[in-house]
Amino acid sequence: MNACDGGDRCALLLLDIDYFKAINDAHGHEAGDRVLTQVVETCGRNLRQHDVLGRLGGEEFAILLPGSTARGGYGVAEKLRELIEDLEVEVAGDRRVNCTVSVGVAELKVEDETPADAVARADAALYRAKQAGRNRVIIAEEDEQD
Repeated sequence: MNACDGGDRCALLLLDIDYFKAINDAHGHEAGDRVLTQVVETCGRNLRQHDVLGRLGGEEFAILLPGSTARGGYGVAEKLRELIEDLEVEVAGDRRVNCTVSVGVAELKVEDETPADAVARADAALYRAKQAGRNRVIIAEEDEQD
């Protein structure tokens, strides 16, 4: 993770669009594509220039926040969650779709053997956010951080 090399702190967010399959099923794949585009544009407008946003696949994204702690990452994730919750995506004519996201946050650690270690912690937090009802941000627990 070159963006976080050099001993600086770095937070990782895993963001997943809630019930994305239902959007595709109810409104079609073009509507799903519009939702994906709007979510990415919203994130891009609200991240710093040196933050890194990437699509992992489907409706899941990773955001790397160089210089941020897990707590700082939580603040960014919560802001993005609120902005996305307020989105109204035009899908056909005057029809609009709303969506929400769940986010897991982890801080990268010097002792991580590979980037996958931080991803696993953030993914576990994302899973807990979904289990807790979706449309929320959860920071990886301390035992996951170690």
